[in-house]
Amino acid sequence: MFAYRRLDRALDIIRSSEYTPADQLARQLGVTARTVRSDVAKINEVLERHGARIAMKREAGYHLTVGDGTAFDAFQAESQHLHRTSPDLSSAGERMRVLLRTLLDAADYISYEALAEKIYVGENTLQNYIRQAKELLADYDLALMVKAGTGVKVMGREANKRRCFMDNIIVRNMQSYVTGFTKDERRLFDRIDLDRLEEIVRSHLKRARVGSSDYESKNLIMHTALMVSRIQAGCEIESNEHVLISPRIESFIDETCSDLEAAFGIRIGRAERNDYYLHLLINTNLEDSEADEHHFEADVEAMLEYVHHDYGFDLRDDATLKKSLLDHLASTFQAKSLKMAKRNPLLATIRTNFPLAFEIALSGTLKVFDTEPYTLTEDEVGYVALHIGAAIERKTPATQERWSVLLVCGSGNSIARMLESRIETYFGDKLKILGTVSFHEFSDLEASAFDGIAFVVTTVPIPNCPIPYVLVDFSLGVRDTEAISRLLNTVESARFNRVGMLFDRELFVRFDAPATKNEVLRALCTRLEESKVVGTGFLDAVLERESISDTSMAPAFAIPHSINTMGLKTKVAVAVTSEPLAWSPSASEVRIVFLMAIRTADRANIEHLYDLLIDITNSRSMQQAIIAATTFNTFMSALNDRGRR
Repeated sequence: MFAYRRLDRALDIIRSSEYTPADQLARQLGVTARTVRSDVAKINEVLERHGARIAMKREAGYHLTVGDGTAFDAFQAESQHLHRTSPDLSSAGERMRVLLRTLLDAADYISYEALAEKIYVGENTLQNYIRQAKELLADYDLALMVKAGTGVKVMGREANKRRCFMDNIIVRNMQSYVTGFTKDERRLFDRIDLDRLEEIVRSHLKRARVGSSDYESKNLIMHTALMVSRIQAGCEIESNEHVLISPRIESFIDETCSDLEAAFGIRIGRAERNDYYLHLLINTNLEDSEADEHHFEADVEAMLEYVHHDYGFDLRDDATLKKSLLDHLASTFQAKSLKMAKRNPLLATIRTNFPLAFEIALSGTLKVFDTEPYTLTEDEVGYVALHIGAAIERKTPATQERWSVLLVCGSGNSIARMLESRIETYFGDKLKILGTVSFHEFSDLEASAFDGIAFVVTTVPIPNCPIPYVLVDFSLGVRDTEAISRLLNTVESARFNRVGMLFDRELFVRFDAPATKNEVLRALCTRLEESKVVGTGFLDAVLERESISDTSMAPAFAIPHSINTMGLKTKVAVAVTSEPLAWSPSASEVRIVFLMAIRTADRANIEHLYDLLIDITNSRSMQQAIIAATTFNTFMSALNDRGRR
């Protein structure tokens, strides 16, 4: 309705009362009386074109006068529509998104006053947001330059600005992201016909038989929309180094860009096309990669030997796992060579719901891929963990098949295979997965394709699904398994039966006085040594593992362990603290610590322990019950009562 939200609020306050004193309005808006007068003048510049104005009555205050009711009613209706389609600035995160977008979109310096008005905060509060923005922009080799009396401007390469935009302004909700364009996305690219753009991109991918998951193809579409919008704004990728592209792929890119140019009235230069090629490599299965997957065969063999030797899982003959890992590594290292490393939007979920698979993947990759440029980030290890987790799940085959189901997954092959394996493990005697398709492939299925299928298991909502479906997260947590069970009209048997043997009274300690992370770890390791569960050197191995990656599972819960298998027995030492522990930058309120000592011979048989850890992570009430436990008996009662929560 107005240039910024404070004016909307001022008008709402004034018209809600017969008269509004100026000092009262200033207090409610958090501004000075002078600013109020300026705001009212700006409001009147708009209202007077729509049959109304704000007047001042001496000793009474501001009041709204309406001369043309029809014009003012039309103005209000239009304003309500704009309110629905404008961003909600009620959260700090949303204000930061709008601030970043404003800074990245600005062609010149933008004043602090304009920024404050844009995100509806005072200039003092704005300074805090500016400091955060500076730190975030620095991660992308971008600088926020300040010009006295003028304002601020983002300086740096266009490619880095776009990376920052994609990572921090595009919202990737895993369910809504792949099923269509959100209101937020249409607002971000309001000068582009996103439906037409999507049609162009998908038609060329389909014609060239270039495959991509729903998630990755949406990424490509968003990159394309950003490219078009930035070119429209006169912000193009600077000349970059020559990129070798095969004639087949170059023809594909040129045809796609030609249609985009015609549809949106732009010119896409060679530097832009080279950059587009890099996004194609990241988000599709373009068979033009310079990385040779056979180069990593020996590394994969070595990693699987390590998994067998140290964890007891013999995956060395799993051809599906080997092929998946080779494909993934070839793609990953190709992307890294082009400085286009993938972010893993599901890393936190993977670490939380598949801790054993993540631990195996982290340990294995650290030992095998230990030399630059062939090292892996945690994001990349997360994808490896999915492949390994799926292979471990396949070690428990289904015993009986009953209902045929179709799986819809839009997040790529690794996630789909993990979900398949999880479903087969939990419901292998009841379900048979006839196939796995993406959301867009599902939308194109003929009615006959559903013959013989009992229902659909999907990770994304399916509007107007022709047969029953159940919506699950790819990690297939407790709620998801219960939802599937309800649809099967069966009662899910308890997944956790015998964990009591892993806990001992002598290995439970409560810290009623404040303690540090190292003090807690030292105390637990001492108890494990005194109970002959571990030998000497265990604490050093635990601290070494802590230096590699965060072991917190939830804000209040951590599961430290040694870098290698060192347990003489398999036990869990437990600490509960009355005061929060500063465990890591992302987990500053840990109150529950499970220090795991695992015997090598037990590594392949403790999945029920990891299931318990996941239960605790996902249950706030269970965490509270454990924190409240003052004795070993009350702690065990909290564990035994988990099934009733």
